[in-house]
Amino acid sequence: MENLLDLLRNEVWQLLGAIASLLGTLTAYLISREAYKARKRELAKQGINFRERMEKLTNSLAQASSEVDKILEEMTMVSRVREETLKNLESRLDELSEHEEELQTRIESLQSVSIPAVEHFIEAVEKGEKRSASRDYILFGAGVIVSTVITIVLKLMFNI
Repeated sequence: MENLLDLLRNEVWQLLGAIASLLGTLTAYLISREAYKARKRELAKQGINFRERMEKLTNSLAQASSEVDKILEEMTMVSRVREETLKNLESRLDELSEHEEELQTRIESLQSVSIPAVEHFIEAVEKGEKRSASRDYILFGAGVIVSTVITIVLKLMFNI
């Protein structure tokens, strides 16, 4: 007998739970329907009907889509530029690696050269640099003198 009462209690609780669930669902439906009607009335007061609103939303969506397309194109272009830059850097790195190897072999060959030969070479280069510096000063001074003379001659010719 107790098992039967327990079974009935469980069934009653399940029935009450189902009724509560049904009432909750019905209440949610009624509230959402009333909210939809209220929003529709509000839009009607503003003079916007559903078709106009859909057109505005569609236009807005199309505009947003075109902006996204532009952004995607820019991103694609940037990635292509970066890829090209990376390729250039890799080729430049290869060139520099080859140049480094060449310089390394030169350094190794120069290490075998005797010190007196290097000193003689440095002296020869320094003499040439001293001569070229003095020649540069002479050419600079001559340029100043010639430009001054040309300026004076031009002023005299146009003031006559």
